[in-house]
Amino acid sequence: MNKKVLLFLAQGFEEYEAAVFTDVIGWSRVLGTEPVDLITTGLRPEIK
Repeated sequence: MNKKVLLFLAQGFEEYEAAVFTDVIGWSRVLGTEPVDLITTGLRPEIK
């Protein structure tokens, strides 16, 4: 079973700030011992 990480994106965040988390979770899928799914959520359906 995959581990899951929920990333809350607050209003006013910069795209590059979220990139740090997506990079780390992405590397854990490649180099880690267990797969990790990243789920993002926010108040808007897409980044503006």
